[in-house]
Amino acid sequence: MKLLYFDLEFPYLIKNDGTPTGGAAVEWESWIEGFDNLGHDIQVLTWSGAHKFIGNNKKYKIVEGIDLKNGLPILKWFTHRFAKLYRAISNTKPDVLIKECANAYTGILAIIAKLLNIKFLYRVANDLDTDNRYKKKLSLFDRKLYEIGLILSDYIVCQNQYQYNNLIKKFPKKKITILYNPIKNIKRDEKEELKKEYIAWIGIFQYQKNLPALLKIAETLPNITFKIAGKEDSGIDKKSLEALNKLKSLNNVNFVGFLKREKVKNFLKSSYLLLNTSHFEGFSNTFLEAWTVGVPVISTKNVNPDGLITKFSLGIIAKNYYELPKIISDFISSNKYKSYEKKCYDYVQKNHDPNYLAQKFIFFIK
Repeated sequence: MKLLYFDLEFPYLIKNDGTPTGGAAVEWESWIEGFDNLGHDIQVLTWSGAHKFIGNNKKYKIVEGIDLKNGLPILKWFTHRFAKLYRAISNTKPDVLIKECANAYTGILAIIAKLLNIKFLYRVANDLDTDNRYKKKLSLFDRKLYEIGLILSDYIVCQNQYQYNNLIKKFPKKKITILYNPIKNIKRDEKEELKKEYIAWIGIFQYQKNLPALLKIAETLPNITFKIAGKEDSGIDKKSLEALNKLKSLNNVNFVGFLKREKVKNFLKSSYLLLNTSHFEGFSNTFLEAWTVGVPVISTKNVNPDGLITKFSLGIIAKNYYELPKIISDFISSNKYKSYEKKCYDYVQKNHDPNYLAQKFIFFIK
């Protein structure tokens, strides 16, 4: 099949210049590997100038289709963006046009797909994209176009059961399924024995990641080292910023900055566990990266996609944030983390292989 995936952050992921990218771009790097391995033609639709920006990387097929620098707010959609996207998609002639994340582009691309008689598939990126929380997150313009995109979509692919339940109620006749995120380079070195030294936390510094909760946990456990990887979001909220500044003052907290993708697994290898404090997620790529190196995840019931962490013994789930310090302390002092290594690796190898999931993806479409 010929697939065209839209992503404005993907060139930064390929360039790997330290620019933070969202989870969708990371996720699709693995999807693309799966489709390629199965012999499907997968291209990435993105912004004008991407080829020059990326350089000589020929691993990915890039289609330039939108000028981000020109145009006035709102009007730019109707002056040149729509036309440029229409032309690029028309010239590419994909069997399926794919979009992830809730924003105005979801609706714009769905409309273009209908005009060109091309199938449109929306991949859900986050739980809040499927309930009423997206209405608070998006502007009125983005919200309306996102809703149009859902209505016009031919297929919707969810990350977990919660997302599926929400959307099947709204669109009972639409083709909707659940496919977990893939993760590439699933390899295990059984001879490798690493000294565990710290608790790992990875994320963009923003409201969703709940930095105030991370601060309280770190303050409660002064004798345990926390290593935090990430970068401040440009629109960081006041409470997150306050918590971030206080975290920087703690003696047991080390900031390692934003990690390039190839350094994430090495960062996780020496950790007892990956701590998640998020208010909400879809299916976190960092969970998969941790499990590929045998590192369990400790989270709350807010983030336990389809109950997988408890069902497959991939870590521990707390009822609330107040329970986390004691759970973490006991987990490390009793060496419980050692018993999770093989279970984590075996699970991710069996359930998140890019070839396996890409095959299921194509089967769903057909």
